[in-house]
Amino acid sequence: GGGSPVGGGTGLPVCGDGLISPGETCDDHNTTPGDGCSASCTIEPGYLCFGAPSVCTKCGNGVVDTGEACDDGNASSGDGCNTSCQFDIGCGPGLTQVVLSSTTPVAIPDNNAAGVLSPVTSTATGGVQKVVVYVASLTHTWDGDLNLLLRAPSGFERSLALHRGNSSDNYLRTFFDDGAATGVASGMAPFTGRFRAEQSLSSLTFPGDFKGRRADGTWNLRVADTASIDTGTLNAWS
Repeated sequence: GGGSPVGGGTGLPVCGDGLISPGETCDDHNTTPGDGCSASCTIEPGYLCFGAPSVCTKCGNGVVDTGEACDDGNASSGDGCNTSCQFDIGCGPGLTQVVLSSTTPVAIPDNNAAGVLSPVTSTATGGVQKVVVYVASLTHTWDGDLNLLLRAPSGFERSLALHRGNSSDNYLRTFFDDGAATGVASGMAPFTGRFRAEQSLSSLTFPGDFKGRRADGTWNLRVADTASIDTGTLNAWS
């Protein structure tokens, strides 16, 4: 088996039969390349393949590919990014999920407590019921220099991460979610996964956090570098 051609009526398994044989890492019931499972039944770069016949997808490879809103490096649901690599923060009945994203890189000024603002604008009406922040990519040496805060249109702020990560680098595919099991203080750079922020985002009675505040207007992720030498860039967030 394992890619051996059928010949002489031997009935040996071949690539394309929908079964994963020795020497194969996938078999999607065809020998067409470019669909995630190659003509020799090996997984193509950038894809993940599951089952037999194999279903191959780029969702879960840790890279936001065309048609994806997020990719947290797995194909699991319930963690903010679903099995189709779309945001799913678990809105309750009667609530509408609103996704605001910025993919405009913003340089983080060195040793500047005011930091830099990265804006996103909401036209949603009504009051906020749940907030989750996703830092897709922030590249910066020595994370311990950084403070990350979410600012509402009114100017009200809540802290996401304050001087976390010590001398390690970057934030990558980081979800800040009140429902996360691990607090950011217990995380390690690049903080890939789900973490509770330094302060609650939408768990308190108004006016304790963002819950109940107006959704419309310009929201900002504020990033401040409070020490000299190390620099970086906020690349994308939602």
